[in-house]
Amino acid sequence: MLTRLFRHCAYLGRSLARALRHRLSAATKPAEQGVVAGTFADLVRGRPALVTENAFLRQHLLILRRSVKRPRCTLTDRALLVLLASRSRVC
Repeated sequence: MLTRLFRHCAYLGRSLARALRHRLSAATKPAEQGVVAGTFADLVRGRPALVTENAFLRQHLLILRRSVKRPRCTLTDRALLVLLASRSRVC
């Protein structure tokens, strides 16, 4: 009985982790936007959007400057990049 409960909890935990991983990977995919639309969006952005984009690019540089052969994006890095990317979009 107790073993069955543990197995069910483990199954639920794996399902939750899989769903979170799927949502995070879907949220981090770049938006598809045409070159003309992207250029126009860049021209009408204000100072706060530019500051946010600058912070986003600085975070990328911090990841790339790590002293390993192939730097990996940690979960914290990815969450910060998603947060900054969501703040810099122009609707």
